[in-house]
Amino acid sequence: MANTGDKRQRILVVCYGNICRSPTGEVLLRRALQREGLDRRFLVRSAGVGAQPGTPAARGSLEVAREHRLDLGAHRARRLTVEMAREADVLIALDEIVEEEIAILAGDVEVVLWPVDDPYGGSDEDYRRAFADVEAHVERYVEELRSRTPAR
Repeated sequence: MANTGDKRQRILVVCYGNICRSPTGEVLLRRALQREGLDRRFLVRSAGVGAQPGTPAARGSLEVAREHRLDLGAHRARRLTVEMAREADVLIALDEIVEEEIAILAGDVEVVLWPVDDPYGGSDEDYRRAFADVEAHVERYVEELRSRTPAR
């Protein structure tokens, strides 16, 4: 855990392509941590085990995020590396296959599983459902962080 200089805990949200679920998780988690006054304690990023680096967020994810006053316009996909996985304090896998890929790539790292169906190539409703599922996981996780993080 190479947190040299930055004492924030590093949270890495991981899906397959880093264009739908994980960027959504990243922005939702950042917003929730900010709302709870925890944003100075956590650094949130996202990546994908099979990402094509530089790919923008999927159209459906962009639109659903916009409906919730979130902007994924600047997002560009990042492929998960061993270094990223080992530098993270917590990796959040958005399905079981991603969880397995993280273990193959990085070995013994802490992984939290948030099972969310991949909406890629699906309908608008698939993207809305994925957003709602990620949002529900974020809210539970932030509540857990809040309950175990002492106030400053």
